Amino acid sequence: MAEKKTVQYYLFWFLTIPCYVSGTRKHINLFFFLPPDVDLTALQNTMGNFLWSLVWFLGLLFLGWPIAGFLAGLYILCLPFAVCVEPCKGLVDLLYKGVQLPKLFAENMVSGKPLC
Repeated sequence: MAEKKTVQYYLFWFLTIPCYVSGTRKHINLFFFLPPDVDLTALQNTMGNFLWSLVWFLGLLFLGWPIAGFLAGLYILCLPFAVCVEPCKGLVDLLYKGVQLPKLFAENMVSGKPLC
């Protein structure tokens, strides 16, 4: 039975540039800086899921920080009123969770967690 290929497998072959030298296909290994006895499968397993990390990073840049910045302004404006107006406390707590949105993006980016 054929082995199922992972994203890391394709990423590894994408990072080794194919070139043709005198009619035979050769690869220039971009991991040339590693010693020859390094197990690349272990390296691939420790790097997490690179593509999902990239998606989370782009989400952090284009969604997490702008939304959290806007909500931080509202949080600062509403926080003094939460002391004396009871219904405002729920709104302030909700705004605080929105301000922590970049933390959620960063944790998922580091772990390489898929969206679904």
